[in-house]
Amino acid sequence: MLASTWMPVLGWVALLILVIALFAALLDLGLSAKPTQIALSRSHDALLSIGTPNFITLTVANHSTQELRYVLRDESPDEFQTSARLLPGVAPPHGTAQHEYTLKPFRRGEYAFGSINCRYRGVLGLLERQTEQQATDPAIVYPDILELRKHTLTARGTEQQTDRRTRLRGGAEFERLREYTPDDEYRHIDWKATARVRKPIARQYQTERNQNIMLVYDLGRQMTSPYGELLKVDYAINSGVVLGWVGSQRGENIGLMTFNDGVRAYLPPRTGSGQYRRILDALYRAQPELVEPDYHEAIAYLGVRNPRRSLVIIFTDIADRTAAQTLLTSVGSLQPRHLPMIVLLADPNLRQYADAEPHDEDDLYRAAVAQRLLDERATLLKTLEAHGVITLDVTAEKLTVSLLDRYLQIKARGAL
Repeated sequence: MLASTWMPVLGWVALLILVIALFAALLDLGLSAKPTQIALSRSHDALLSIGTPNFITLTVANHSTQELRYVLRDESPDEFQTSARLLPGVAPPHGTAQHEYTLKPFRRGEYAFGSINCRYRGVLGLLERQTEQQATDPAIVYPDILELRKHTLTARGTEQQTDRRTRLRGGAEFERLREYTPDDEYRHIDWKATARVRKPIARQYQTERNQNIMLVYDLGRQMTSPYGELLKVDYAINSGVVLGWVGSQRGENIGLMTFNDGVRAYLPPRTGSGQYRRILDALYRAQPELVEPDYHEAIAYLGVRNPRRSLVIIFTDIADRTAAQTLLTSVGSLQPRHLPMIVLLADPNLRQYADAEPHDEDDLYRAAVAQRLLDERATLLKTLEAHGVITLDVTAEKLTVSLLDRYLQIKARGAL
């Protein structure tokens, strides 16, 4: 009897609570920012760099009269490593807020961003709303161009030293006559000019410029191997991009050739920023394939298309004696017209396996195989060097700096 008396009362109480809650929700909805009052945008470099963090900036513009508390989620390419999936923040009334995160791509190519999503609470905290901004920007991944600044500064410091050594060794071009200063070398005094004007005159030199550099990339099977986060070919491309930039800034003519079982791309040596951009575009599209490289065809093609003496830098790798012998024979045909240079990417694991103390038969076998591969590689390098071919065999971490140093040494010696 008592329960039947209270049931109608409880029903009216529940209905009242429901009405109050509905009213509060509608009030929260009315006071809060409308999706149309929220603008979302994304900004980033037009070209992203492989293997390095690229900064992405998201901007929230709040056009409402209320403070906006939100969480952002950017639909970045799934193939990229991101530093943050969700970005919480607060935007003041009629104000903006910015958020920055990084993306790290591991493969070159063209990708695309998706939408920017924003979930925000109402003023009373009773409701959550979501708005979505279509922002399908392209995400074009190029070789690592962000490292250019760092390595360019390093190269400039080394260049000043090598240019001085070049002048001392005579590996330079005469530039002009000028008045002698105490800092000049005594041997650079031009005695005829001195006698003619009756005061000391010195010859000024500059490092020889306008020479050819050919970047040649093997896009065959061995260059598809992963090396840390990237492929072997990507480290080679990143280093070549830096060298090409430094060379172009010094007035060199930079050319490019890619090949595997045939020649895939060829750009004759030229100078200028336009040529450098063409090289970047070609390398952005260059992808290795699971085929054996045809060194003979590539070198023969290069010899016909590029008759002027050049520093020919071949980025490749070898797996067996047959490939090594083919490489040796092919590179020899470049001489004496060209100055060939072979760049290999050393595998630190091989040395580690060869030097490790074996604990069982598997360890012993692994160490023997690693040592055999190291010995064959060392024999190839010695043979190449004995035939006048410049070689470079370093790990990925040292590749760019070592390549720049070797190039500047060649210029300092006047070998090209």
